[in-house]
Amino acid sequence: MVTKPRMSVFIDAEYVINSAKSIKGKPFGVNISKGSINWSNLANNAARIGNLQHTYYYTSILNKNENKETYNDQERHLEKLQSLGIVTKLGKMVKIKDTWVQKGVDIQMAIDIVMEKCDIAVLITGDSDFEPAVKKSKEYGKEIFLVTFARNGGQTPKDFIDICDSHDVIDYGTGKRNGIWN
Repeated sequence: MVTKPRMSVFIDAEYVINSAKSIKGKPFGVNISKGSINWSNLANNAARIGNLQHTYYYTSILNKNENKETYNDQERHLEKLQSLGIVTKLGKMVKIKDTWVQKGVDIQMAIDIVMEKCDIAVLITGDSDFEPAVKKSKEYGKEIFLVTFARNGGQTPKDFIDICDSHDVIDYGTGKRNGIWN
């Protein structure tokens, strides 16, 4: 009997949300928001060849005092993810001059990628800052599958794609066929 590999999925939420806004093939007037993304289907499709152990969702907690409505919306979204068995990992938002910036999210994700006990780590990100974590994980014998989005605009650096063992690209049609969005 062949044993399927143990897989864990690591979702860079801001990358997914921002990519969905400019994904190739999206019809004019269609809006894909975090609420219209089926995060479970995204993870299950990414880990379709193995046994999905964990799905981790990385983002920053919004400032409650800055915008209570947006904060409450995020709280409901995170509770929904948790009810689906998705583990939420939260960084913090720091205001630098007039701009809010995520802090601690990438570091937390990188550590988890290396430390997770799995055969295959699936990264859903386009951020090549994870390259050191990918290299270290591969030294430990872990395979790395990268999932990115075909976007109008910025693309994932080829050298980052090349160090991964597998690379899947999701466009609007692929996401629609796989139930990642409506």
